[in-house]
Amino acid sequence: MKNKKNLILIVISIVLVVIALILVLTRQSGTMSKKEKSFAVEDTTAIKKIFLADSDGNTVLLQRDEQKGWTVNQNYEVMPNNIEDLLNCIANLTVKSPIAKTARENINKRMATGSVKVEIFYDDYHIKIGRLHVWKYTHKKVYYIGQQTMDNLGNYALLEGAKYPCVVYLPGFRGFVRPKYSPLEDAWRTHNIVKLKMSKIKRVDITDFEHADQSFSIVKGS
Repeated sequence: MKNKKNLILIVISIVLVVIALILVLTRQSGTMSKKEKSFAVEDTTAIKKIFLADSDGNTVLLQRDEQKGWTVNQNYEVMPNNIEDLLNCIANLTVKSPIAKTARENINKRMATGSVKVEIFYDDYHIKIGRLHVWKYTHKKVYYIGQQTMDNLGNYALLEGAKYPCVVYLPGFRGFVRPKYSPLEDAWRTHNIVKLKMSKIKRVDITDFEHADQSFSIVKGS
């Protein structure tokens, strides 16, 4: 009889543990689902390309090449500081708050015509257990970055597949993130005319044709 009672207690305990796990795994924070909060791609080293487009027809394709590094539209090198800022934003983009029900319709209309579409392609794995990563595939995350909020400290954003937009921000950054997602080619391409390593430069001559006395040369010492 005692053993039977112990068995019943064990079964009840197991059922309660299973229920608790289900509640923890499916629990939502506030009014936003897990999908609506999953903007960040933490491992930016796995990102292969980023596509940006707006409603005016401007598009930019940023691609990582093992030899050339990052390129824009497959033609030009990317300014290092700009791509570093974007990758930092992609890795840390965080949901600040949901949008009030009364404002959702208005925000959705504004985002339909005034947002930047962001497509991020990166390597991921179907099976990830600790350090064991198996069955690699290319994953695509898509979201839309809209206009800045009234306080200029966030942006309206919508993750593809989510029902409602929300407000996102970059922790530690005081401002709004949309400029980091520019779909204009000139915002990304390097403006270098000549690219040389400092160690290879031995002499630089500066000639002022209007004021010859202001011409000068810089020579590297031996």
